[in-house]
Amino acid sequence: MKKVLLVLKSKVFGEQHISDICAKSVFSTKLIYSYLLAKEQVKRRKFDVILIFDDNLSNNCVDFLEYLYIDQYPTRVFFLSSCCRFTSNKLSALQFGADDCLSFPCDCKELDLRLKKLIYMQKIHPNGVLKASGIILYPHNGMVENEGIRVPLRKKEFQILFHLFRHKNSVVTREMLSEYIWGEETPNPSTIDSYVRRIRILLAEKSEILETIWGFGYRVIDK
Repeated sequence: MKKVLLVLKSKVFGEQHISDICAKSVFSTKLIYSYLLAKEQVKRRKFDVILIFDDNLSNNCVDFLEYLYIDQYPTRVFFLSSCCRFTSNKLSALQFGADDCLSFPCDCKELDLRLKKLIYMQKIHPNGVLKASGIILYPHNGMVENEGIRVPLRKKEFQILFHLFRHKNSVVTREMLSEYIWGEETPNPSTIDSYVRRIRILLAEKSEILETIWGFGYRVIDK
């Protein structure tokens, strides 16, 4: 049974809604109503996912996100908030240390799926790297190396490969890539396909690790 630490700023509407979602999935739930108490909890025990349910990016919320990020806790963090209906707030939450975020109220099935996928996502810390089949990504400076040789990826190409590596061995849909990278500026699906084709060319003999899942998206295979 996986565990979720649910952090609530206050006893606001939606608590039972989130508890029901966790109860119906693979998660057991521990409710905390204080960021200070939440810090004590993560020091004492290991959680698979921390679900932060807050009405905005308050100072206490940002402090908690940065605390988890800077101290390099391995736990994945999901931020759920009504403020995430704005792309700028989503990006801020991700920059402060959240691994994924979603606007509330939300579709229960989408939240359940995102939480399950988050368990398998690689956690990134300051100066951390991502690896798959001899390829190394350096998120802090945008560099990629293939067996020690630098791969000259452009910014969007790196961002696409970065998200595929974080979800390696899992399918990343075109919709997910669009949301992660372009935000509200939804690109044409063929645009994403064009970027992926160029990435394959630059990866040369390692291009087979990037698999197309027709009708869905892409997957990086780590053998």
